[in-house]
Amino acid sequence: MFAWAHRLRPATGAVLVATTAVVAALVACSGPAGTGAGVPAPGAPGSGRAAATACPATPGVSARTVSLGLLYSATGAAAAAFSPYRAGVDARLGVANAAGGINGRTVSYGWADDQSETGPNLAGAHQLVESDRSLAVLEESSVATASAGYLQSVGMPVLGTPYDLVWTQDDNMFSYSTYFAAGAAVSTVGQYAKSRRGTRAVVISSGSSAGSRIADDSLATSLTAAGIRVVGRLGPPSGANVARSGAKVKQLRADVLTSAGAPATFLKVAAAAAAKGARLKAVIAPYGYAENVPALYGRTLPTLSVFLTFLPFELNRPAHQQFRKAMATYSPQSSADSAVALDGWINADMFLRGLAAAGPCPSRAGYIAALRAVRNYNAGGLLAAPVDFRADFGRVTTCYVFARVSPGHDRWLVDQPVPLCGRPLAD
Repeated sequence: MFAWAHRLRPATGAVLVATTAVVAALVACSGPAGTGAGVPAPGAPGSGRAAATACPATPGVSARTVSLGLLYSATGAAAAAFSPYRAGVDARLGVANAAGGINGRTVSYGWADDQSETGPNLAGAHQLVESDRSLAVLEESSVATASAGYLQSVGMPVLGTPYDLVWTQDDNMFSYSTYFAAGAAVSTVGQYAKSRRGTRAVVISSGSSAGSRIADDSLATSLTAAGIRVVGRLGPPSGANVARSGAKVKQLRADVLTSAGAPATFLKVAAAAAAKGARLKAVIAPYGYAENVPALYGRTLPTLSVFLTFLPFELNRPAHQQFRKAMATYSPQSSADSAVALDGWINADMFLRGLAAAGPCPSRAGYIAALRAVRNYNAGGLLAAPVDFRADFGRVTTCYVFARVSPGHDRWLVDQPVPLCGRPLAD
């Protein structure tokens, strides 16, 4: 699931991240988005139906339009997980274009399917740069490392969901959350597990790669800092190993179980442990926030919690209401409570915010500099904590929202406080 790459690296070290919104699909403030710290509201400077400025020729920019590229896994192994992402992009761009676009220009996009594989990912990047001549690229793919070097070499801004270390090593790449980093961790997960009265923990590995080990180490460090003893770290299970892993959790007398791996596998291990009689006080993961999970696993795993870097739908803030309304208008084929679609909406909003900041004559280099200088970005009130795209580059996010299965096992409940903020730790 994770890959390793070496390019430009921030002082804080390499990073391994993946947003909850996307990985959750593998399982079966205060204003509308684009206001506040997001894109200026229609009529505000930098947006609306202002007259377009005559600018030097630059890729992706014409008198009345800006061309964006979308590189994602429309087919292949990851397609089921990523398919709602494009619906969220359509919704956010639909709202912006209806308001007149940014600096007098509406936004259109071309797209390429990487088929969930490295070769097509690189080919798709070439298409968006050389044939489509996009100003920037939104990317939703677990094989983004395949094209990262090329996209950096041509100075292409890339915004999206981070699945590997390259997202915080290459200064042309932007994301709104970072879960794990080499040589660093945060106290937040451990604090939450302690609040659930956890004392002994097992970490289920997310894989055998260097990036997976970083994720495992970060979780273990957070738990240890909270005074929770890590009594076991089990290898990534598959097939019959799921039952054996569950039995091992019981044998180790663990009451906390956590993993950065795919939720479909981790939840099966947790269910197997519960079936073996493990008394789990907390089952915690960054992934698994999906509408159907409480009904599927709630009775077996009543202590299941997920931690998020965006505000969950259960809070129903004005920004959620704006998102749902836009989804009904521009993407009615997709669920209005899809966390993956919400991720697409936020990434598109990030693009628009950078476009507004880049001024009336944007270029790829100017766009990167402008978005990197944006501070206190909160996607119009959707994020757990604001992002400073320069100061937070390469750093692990410290503030999360924790959602847990309801007593009725049919929905998510949001734990307080919102958000729960920890502190950085040395790994």
